[in-house]
Amino acid sequence: MNEYDSELLTDQLLSAGWQRIKHPDDADLIIYNTCSVREKAEARVLAHIMESAALKRQNPDMKLAVIGCMAERVGKNLLEFCPQVDFILGPDFAFRLPELINNGFKNGAVFIASEENEFLIITPESASPTAPRGISAFVAISRGCENYCSYCIVPYVRGPLRNRKVSDILNEVHQLASNGVKEITLLGQNVNSYSDGNIDFADLLALVSEIDRIVRIRFTTSHPKDVSEKLFRTMADTPQVCENLHLPMQSGSDRILKLMNRGYNFGQYRDSIDIARKIIPELCLTTDLIVGFPTETEDDFQKTLDAITEIEFDAAFMFRYSNRPGTAAEKIEDSLTDQIRIERLNRLIDHQQRLAKKNNQRLVGKQVEVLVDGVSKRNKSEFKGKDRGGRTVILPDSYGIAIGDIINVRITKADSWTLFGDNL
Repeated sequence: MNEYDSELLTDQLLSAGWQRIKHPDDADLIIYNTCSVREKAEARVLAHIMESAALKRQNPDMKLAVIGCMAERVGKNLLEFCPQVDFILGPDFAFRLPELINNGFKNGAVFIASEENEFLIITPESASPTAPRGISAFVAISRGCENYCSYCIVPYVRGPLRNRKVSDILNEVHQLASNGVKEITLLGQNVNSYSDGNIDFADLLALVSEIDRIVRIRFTTSHPKDVSEKLFRTMADTPQVCENLHLPMQSGSDRILKLMNRGYNFGQYRDSIDIARKIIPELCLTTDLIVGFPTETEDDFQKTLDAITEIEFDAAFMFRYSNRPGTAAEKIEDSLTDQIRIERLNRLIDHQQRLAKKNNQRLVGKQVEVLVDGVSKRNKSEFKGKDRGGRTVILPDSYGIAIGDIINVRITKADSWTLFGDNL
């Protein structure tokens, strides 16, 4: 979502006459779009902000903006850390930045999006992307969240759930398609809760699939408590929708899931997966996992290991618990040390990598459809792309391959993260 917001804000600034530059030293404006989901993300961006503050001391006319979730959470306190910041704008108010710069901004003024300053929900609901997006692009279908998982800061910094109108979403996808985009990823904190009148998320998938030149559709993130058989059948019946489902499990322990306020138990999660795989046999399933949630015992952790063994995820994003001020989990008395959390995370990563490698090696010798999206970072003489499951596939520089091509590939090798193939 932050990538998407950055693209929209970039479009606004380019339309207002700004230009991108390559080096921060040459900038008239530096913007940091921040995340608050994990403490590590905030620590990293604070270090970068201080680097830019040093540039601003050398060039006082430069403007420094901090936008996004951390800006909303920290607010005015950011000035105590870095008084050189000119703008502090929350995720929605950030889209006012071009207007604030062009209409009367004076040195020393700071604009803050917060409840005490009449927090405004201002979003470009009828966004019309103008900057090049390549062959893949994000499209937000909603903003905010009302699930209030006990560990999550998102509802507090991004606000309540607001669904975009179907017409605005379809107009944006049409515009992207006319600019050469072939693959759309629909975004929401919980896409399954989407609704616009009588149109639910499954209906929206079907409508997006009718837009010419869009050949692949993905979506993230789904919440397990809201997935439905209707969604799975729409995925199976709609060729443009990829056989790719990201469904965060977070833990295999029912006790921990209850403390997390996730709204389901492991048995219900497993049942949803069984239904999905029955309807979509080629389903590629990925997940999120949190290790070391407050009070997690070794038995709770073992249940997570058992769960991923049973389900066999194709990939997982795995994190140790990060305490977020203001969340319900912050109030849970906790005796777990960072050492325990790190040790469990390492065990989880090792176990999941073995399972993922085994799953990927099952594809060796098989044919997959790949959308070529760039050049390999490790070897510039090779191309890379994604199969319909979302797996990265490395391809040799065969004659005739170009970015944007959809080709059939025979898989020759696989590891935990990547497939390797030959162009057929």
